[in-house]
Amino acid sequence: MTYVRPLYKKEAMLPKKEATTPLRPRPRLAYKSNRLSSKWDLQDTARALLPDTRLGSCNRTVEYHKDWVDVCACKTHAWFNGTLRCGSVWACPVCSEKISRGRGEELEVGGKLAAGMGWGIYLATFTTKHRHDNPIPLAAWRDLFAEAQRKMKSGRAYKQLMARIEHQGDVRAQEVTHGKNGWHPHIHAITFTLRPLEPNTIRRWRRELFCLWYKACARVGLELPAYRGLDGSYVGVDIQGGQHAARYITKFAAELTGSRNKVGRAKGRSPWQLLQAAHDGNTQAGALFVEYAEALKGKCQLFWSRGLRKKLGLGIELTDQQTLDLEPAEPLTVATIDTRDWALVCGAKLRGRVLELAVEDPGEIERAVARMRAHADSEGWTDEVMKQKGWLKRIRWDSMRGYWT
Repeated sequence: MTYVRPLYKKEAMLPKKEATTPLRPRPRLAYKSNRLSSKWDLQDTARALLPDTRLGSCNRTVEYHKDWVDVCACKTHAWFNGTLRCGSVWACPVCSEKISRGRGEELEVGGKLAAGMGWGIYLATFTTKHRHDNPIPLAAWRDLFAEAQRKMKSGRAYKQLMARIEHQGDVRAQEVTHGKNGWHPHIHAITFTLRPLEPNTIRRWRRELFCLWYKACARVGLELPAYRGLDGSYVGVDIQGGQHAARYITKFAAELTGSRNKVGRAKGRSPWQLLQAAHDGNTQAGALFVEYAEALKGKCQLFWSRGLRKKLGLGIELTDQQTLDLEPAEPLTVATIDTRDWALVCGAKLRGRVLELAVEDPGEIERAVARMRAHADSEGWTDEVMKQKGWLKRIRWDSMRGYWT
């Protein structure tokens, strides 16, 4: 029997998004090129939903000391240089994709180093019940989950359990979906042990860890987790090893938080699916995405336990902004766009198209920009007109605050 989600049935009753006529037709190329365009379209939607954040200037506003924007490319992708980047891993599809890819690659290296030393690698998942008759705001979920984790790990029983399995450290990440019962946060933890564990040891570990998690949830007032679901699978606390943990490490950048193409389970939709629905005109999904972005703003995407990176020899962890600033060793500047032409590109929402051309046909960028310039001149779009439209913006360095304003 197919279950129809009540939340999704209401979506057909919401007003449709009004169609807009672009400045010029946007021809479709291969699937990879379409994916680039979708990323920039979703960023425009997120910018409209979150107007008072740095998303308004991300990859749009030219840096103060420059009068142009460089279009750089390598064999696999292209990017803009000379613009402000917000560095939001939760709300910006453009910055999130790159940061998540960098985090995933680093986690994959750590997994290979751990496997080379003969360590055991396991994926532990923590979750709890969420009910439609008792919805909890995501910000409250976030605080309660963090408090439950803190109480569980600060107890003597947890420390003794970790000592018995020769726990070396873990890497934690939080994932959030939304479904018919509201928000559903859960924590994934890649757990490393000194040596692989026997199946019986894993079963005892799972059972004892569930008891500790159950007590912690009760202490903070969360809905009590279930040990098994209706299908017999472990739900409150699940521990998987071997192939499951390796698959999670390998596909972290694509499956955890950095991919807009991730398809949520039947139980709910991922935040990027909510943003896609908002782009298609679903106002309710847009409000949910705003709640998600505000609740997780400033939170770590990936958390390494103390001392684990040193054991693996990975060195100091980069910040999100440092990860975002990493570029290939030999980037190639394929085109340069001056400030006025860049304002036209942003106003016409053609940033994704420019990057498509940088990968497919760099010589076409100058011709496309020239056509837009001629069109703007024929329409009488002066600098003052573009400033009124909000297309022509500059930023300056605030020496007192220490960031671009």
